[in-house]
Amino acid sequence: MRIIILLALLLATDAQAGGSKKNNPSSVQAWLANQRKAAIEDMAPKIGLDPAPILKVGANFKACEHDGLSKDFGPWVDGAVNECAEVDDKVHAWCMPSKRITRYMFATVGSSKASSKEIVVACVRHEVMHELLNWYGIGGHPLKVSIKRQDNGKAQTFKPAEVIGGRWPSMVNVFVPESMESQTDWLEFPCGSDQIMRGDGEGI
Repeated sequence: MRIIILLALLLATDAQAGGSKKNNPSSVQAWLANQRKAAIEDMAPKIGLDPAPILKVGANFKACEHDGLSKDFGPWVDGAVNECAEVDDKVHAWCMPSKRITRYMFATVGSSKASSKEIVVACVRHEVMHELLNWYGIGGHPLKVSIKRQDNGKAQTFKPAEVIGGRWPSMVNVFVPESMESQTDWLEFPCGSDQIMRGDGEGI
C-alpha cells in the first residue's frame, strides 16, 4: 500500500512540475519582463508617471533570432530577409505602445547561455521609454520632451537620453551626428534609419 501511495505522490509531483514548466516563460521572456519592470520603476517617476498603472498594462515580448551582432548595441535582425522583424530595416528592437498591451520585439542570440540572449539593457530601457512617452501622447525620438507631469501638474523638460542613460536618436540627430546625446558612432551602424526618419517610434 505504501508503495502505491508513494508512486501516486511521485506521479502527482511530476505532473505538477510538468505543468509549471509549461506555464513558466522562457528565460529570455522572464529576463525581458524583469528588465521592463525595473526600467519602468526607475524611469517613470523621473518623468512624472506612477509606475503602478503602467505595470498593469500587459507586455508581449517577441524574440527574433539575430541576423548580425554589433559589439556595442547587441544583436539585430534584418527585416529585408527576416519576416520575424515585422519592419523593413535592420533593427535591434522595437516597441508598439498601447494602454492595453504593449508589443515589443528584440533581436536575440538563441545560442547564448545568458538569460539576456545578448540583449543590451540600455536597448530595453530605450524601448520602455517609448512606452512611457506614450502616456503623454508622444511618439518618435524627440531630442527634448516638454510635458506637464501627471503626478503634480508641473511643467518639465527633459532629454530622454539622459533618463535612459543610453542612446536616443532623433530626426535632428540623423542629420547632425555631432548632436547625438550619446554614442555618436550610432550612425555607422544602419539600424532602423527608415523608422527613425518616419518618427513613429519603431526601429531601434
